[in-house]
Amino acid sequence: MALLLAAAVGILLGTALGLFGGGGGILAVPLFVGLLGMDVDQAATASLVVVLFGAIGGLLSHHRAGRVRWAQ
Repeated sequence: MALLLAAAVGILLGTALGLFGGGGGILAVPLFVGLLGMDVDQAATASLVVVLFGAIGGLLSHHRAGRVRWAQ
């Protein structure tokens, strides 16, 4: 049951990050604490990891589309 709840939270956070960018990560800490029972320190760290992977995913897709200029 906990795994299904964690998967649902992950889907919700992924959707929020997709819609709102990194700002959607502000939802992560309350969801991790309230629904998954993490303490605040663990939730804040996990939130940073979630946003990091969301940003990397966005970067890779924009790179593949040729919209990233690595050097000026």
